[in-house]
Amino acid sequence: MRWIKVAVATALVLGFAAIAPSPAKASVQSEFIAKLVGPAQQNERATGIPASVAIGMAALETGWGGSSIGDAKNLFGIKGTGPAGSIRVSTKEFINGRMVTVQDNFRKYHTWAQSIEDHGKLLQNSRYSPAMKYKNNPDQFAREIHKAGYATDPNYASN
Repeated sequence: MRWIKVAVATALVLGFAAIAPSPAKASVQSEFIAKLVGPAQQNERATGIPASVAIGMAALETGWGGSSIGDAKNLFGIKGTGPAGSIRVSTKEFINGRMVTVQDNFRKYHTWAQSIEDHGKLLQNSRYSPAMKYKNNPDQFAREIHKAGYATDPNYASN
């Protein structure tokens, strides 16, 4: 599962041993992780959401930082209005089992750290509380938040 690969890549930056997939890809991944590791660890201390999970989800949602919804600095595709306002963009959603394109407003942030902090607050919602039993198991954590309604993609937790 991609979650394990992301967690292993995150572990590399967090100080554990891991093998990178290729020098170019590893460089992009390492740079992305390096930018997020501090805020993700701070968020882990504040919320209990594992830094590896937050970074893994951000990597999946943004393609290792390749897209954070224009200039929104939105690492997790959270909808609504954020501290820097919102941005309206086309997005693909699964509705009634079909992928459709819709226009929606996404939260904007001043920094990626704000995005991580807001994501941590979102996951503290009681509907996601079963996931907290799996803080040390990124794959199960992802499955639990998906079961609770996180993301419309039916394959989100297996990506």
